[in-house]
Amino acid sequence: GGEADVVLVIVNSNRRGGTAYGNVCFATSGAGPRTALHELGHSLGRLGDEYGGWSGTPTLTRAQIAQRYPNLTTASTRAELPWKDWVSSSTRIPSGFFTSGVGAFEGGGAYSSGVYRPRSRCRMRTDGPGFCEVCRQHLVLAFHEGSNPLRVLISGSGGSRRVKVEGTLPPGSWATRWNGVSGQGLEANVPAGTSASVTIEDATPWVRGDLRRGVRYHFD
Repeated sequence: GGEADVVLVIVNSNRRGGTAYGNVCFATSGAGPRTALHELGHSLGRLGDEYGGWSGTPTLTRAQIAQRYPNLTTASTRAELPWKDWVSSSTRIPSGFFTSGVGAFEGGGAYSSGVYRPRSRCRMRTDGPGFCEVCRQHLVLAFHEGSNPLRVLISGSGGSRRVKVEGTLPPGSWATRWNGVSGQGLEANVPAGTSASVTIEDATPWVRGDLRRGVRYHFD
């Protein structure tokens, strides 16, 4: 088989715990799948811990945490938030405990203050909920970065060729824009001597703003 992108090791122990180092993550059988998903968030999405109040001394400064992890920041204004595309115009920044939706909630990266996270609760903070919108976004980007989801197939010869792009996502998951020819979805007839290109984008609503360039592909 091919080389693994991430290795998940299940430790046979009733104790609850987990950790991640590079592309290898560990979770005990006693911790259950939620802890395993949290650790995969580290290894696959390169996400940081969103809890604070670390009893020891954090190994990274606040600035280093903000630079390393896409779900943590030291910014406390709407304009500077890395995930501002997810924040409603009516959301208070910094955000209070009872604020709903994506905002800037203080505490993360083992610091109880000076570091902000996107939501009050998220899988990268507690075992309870799933991944928040921002963490989910970076997991989608990680899947695209670590794969080749599209391939181009060309058939026919002479006067016209049939160009077909195949993707690993289900039909209807891609938005396409053909240039030079009139294409239909992921397919187009390209007459001889015609210069054609296509831009294909994952139509997922889970990625917003400038980061959509990470789910966009161009073929000439």
